[in-house]
Amino acid sequence: MYESWLGGQMGRRRDCAACARHAEGAEAAALRQDERALEIWAPVLEGDLLCDHQPQGVLGACLLVLLRRDELDRAVHAHEYGYRLARRKPAFRGAIGEHLEFCALTGNEHRGLELLAEHADWLTEPAPGIAAQAEFLTGASVLLARLAALGHAELPVPMPPSPGAHVPGGEELTVSVLRGFVDAELDSLAARIARAEAEEGVAPGYTARLHIRRLRQPALGRLPLPVRSTLREPAGAAPPYAEPAAAHLEVPGTGDLYALSDTLFQAGELDEVEPALQQVIERSMAAGAPWYAARAEMNLSRLVSDSHQAVRLARAAVMDCVDARLRGPAALTLATALWELDGREAEAVAPALEAAEIYTAEDRGAEAALARLRAADALAFTGRRRASVGLYQRSFAELDDESFWDPEEYGATLARHQMQYIRALLALGAEDEGLAVLERLRARLEHWPDDTILFEMTVGAAYALRDAELPGPAADAFLRAARLAGQDPERLLVRIRCLRSAAWLEFRAGRDDGTDLMDEAGTALVRRLEGEPDVSRRDALRLELAETHFQRAELTAEADPVLAEQDAAAALSGMRRVLGSGARARAEAEGTEDLLGLYGRIADCALLLGRIEIARYGATGRAERRLRELVAELEAAAPEGFADLVKTLTEQADRFAREEER
Repeated sequence: MYESWLGGQMGRRRDCAACARHAEGAEAAALRQDERALEIWAPVLEGDLLCDHQPQGVLGACLLVLLRRDELDRAVHAHEYGYRLARRKPAFRGAIGEHLEFCALTGNEHRGLELLAEHADWLTEPAPGIAAQAEFLTGASVLLARLAALGHAELPVPMPPSPGAHVPGGEELTVSVLRGFVDAELDSLAARIARAEAEEGVAPGYTARLHIRRLRQPALGRLPLPVRSTLREPAGAAPPYAEPAAAHLEVPGTGDLYALSDTLFQAGELDEVEPALQQVIERSMAAGAPWYAARAEMNLSRLVSDSHQAVRLARAAVMDCVDARLRGPAALTLATALWELDGREAEAVAPALEAAEIYTAEDRGAEAALARLRAADALAFTGRRRASVGLYQRSFAELDDESFWDPEEYGATLARHQMQYIRALLALGAEDEGLAVLERLRARLEHWPDDTILFEMTVGAAYALRDAELPGPAADAFLRAARLAGQDPERLLVRIRCLRSAAWLEFRAGRDDGTDLMDEAGTALVRRLEGEPDVSRRDALRLELAETHFQRAELTAEADPVLAEQDAAAALSGMRRVLGSGARARAEAEGTEDLLGLYGRIADCALLLGRIEIARYGATGRAERRLRELVAELEAAAPEGFADLVKTLTEQADRFAREEER
């Protein structure tokens, strides 16, 4: 195995089980079998298998694997812990190189420069083996190339007074000067290793490995690593992405497969395209040409249903991509994958903005604007609304032509972005501007032959207006959405919720008592129940009908307590019927969260009914008994998640008892 030979060149023992794990895992990682690599390394990473060279070596080797797999917290921990173990120890020179590379690819170039300066004497000091020195210099080369690409070529590099005979010292040492020295030394070492491989009968490997590592691209989005000092940065923005000097070599035997996978992807033949894309990736890795897999990784990311896998594939595409034409789409694919992963929305900003910059440099204005809109959505979602509004305004100004709003092209996407823009404006208190943008959006969508997007946007606008505490416009929007839903069975539940929301807004605004809208919702549900044969769908309809009874009881409790009592009793009966028709068994099989939610709503019905009864009859006994029976039922069910609900109901039953005593 090549990695075992390389380890021997670094001074590691070939008969060591821990070092063997290091080498075997590295072979798997080189083939992009990342999960298998981590499984092989697990005994070392978990501390069960150690030696003089491990876990330091594995902690360095696993960094980019963890990064590609989107296990960012583990990657940061491996870097911080692994660097502490390997720091200033010549035997771990190769691992330090991997830490330098990790810093370069995670937006921590200045931390990497600090680490390089701390080990500057290694640039010329003899190493345990030429491969160890080559590994260290490779990390330094990747770091310095990244700094130069960011416009920091003239950044002074802090070095010891006498860094070595061939390294210039003092003030004149810059990133550019040091990079030239490192690359020259690295090319010389690579040639020596190639000769050693030939002499020992080992298949050539290091030159290809060096080529691949020099082509790796940053992962987009900075990982938070500590920096001890503040290094002077040059003024001015970093230059746009430039394609590295990379060989766009096709992998033998994959040209037709690549063309086929692209054809299938464009045609939407998703069942057939996934295996073809996987084969492109596997063959590219086996041939030592990961850059050839980037487009397949990007397309596969867009197809998979698992959001975490989509992020991993998109990040791999970004890191493997050396084709300038592909860099923008790969960055935007990563941004979209992060946006769709709950809790990771903020991380979508950096890749979306990079995609916008790349598209702008390529004079692809519409695509640049769409990428900025993705960044704006992420900024708005994470509370940075003022920053998002600027991006929205710039982008929509560039996309105002009606040709961009074709429903068969960008129209639906632009409508969804514009709804986020409206939400941001309303949240910032810019109500007039938000309503004006909403009106322009509605006018555009009303002319579309299909009202699907208009319905979706009208519902979204209703909730946005309600959240902005604009009850009149919100009620009107909910009613428009209910009308658009019509008798479409697929829109029924949304229609019901819109009618109920409009009822409450009309009631609170004093424009209507809301009961007619609640009646309309209930009638629609009853009619649908009469013709619904599916049991699970009937349960969902019954639950919505019970919820409608409950909300009408709340709405009319003061004005018409007789009707409210009837509705509250119907709500409690309906929810219990759903509980007894199999909902309990399904919830217990799938988890207690849904069951807890249903019991919580049953408790709400019981409390409301009890209060109405007490207000009407003045007696608390029936209300107290109902709550205590529910508590006993919950305690018999015994799930831990019911404890808070049991406590709340017990306290309320005790209050009812005390009122009875008085």
